[in-house]
Amino acid sequence: MKAGKGVTKLLEKARLDGRSWLYRWLYTHHAELAPVLNGLRPPWVALARTIRNDPEWTGNEAGPSRQAVRDTWLRVEKDKAASAISSTAPSRMSTTTPPPVRAQAPLVESPPHPVAWAVQPDPPDDDQPDLNSFVKERR
Repeated sequence: MKAGKGVTKLLEKARLDGRSWLYRWLYTHHAELAPVLNGLRPPWVALARTIRNDPEWTGNEAGPSRQAVRDTWLRVEKDKAASAISSTAPSRMSTTTPPPVRAQAPLVESPPHPVAWAVQPDPPDDDQPDLNSFVKERR
């Protein structure tokens, strides 16, 4: 079991190596930040100041913008959710592939049959003017 956790740590470190310092900071502090940042109005400006005051901050003196912190946090949340799903999903190696499904010929519908008892339209009333008479007179 210990070897499995070691491998997990190595894979997590490898995943974070290509990420920005801000992403890595938010990722490592996710557990303590999640209850605050998942509220109605997260304090993005205050979090940006906190990150700027961190002794490990290597960025500019102004620190990250609130928008950069927000966007990066949303990315961390998405990645954490995806890793939680993948860790609970069964291993791809353990699943067996189902046998191939044989393609079936599409069903061909027969054309509709005329129905002898279908309702026929009413014959035109003599009281009603023929709407086509106007067109016939113009020719």
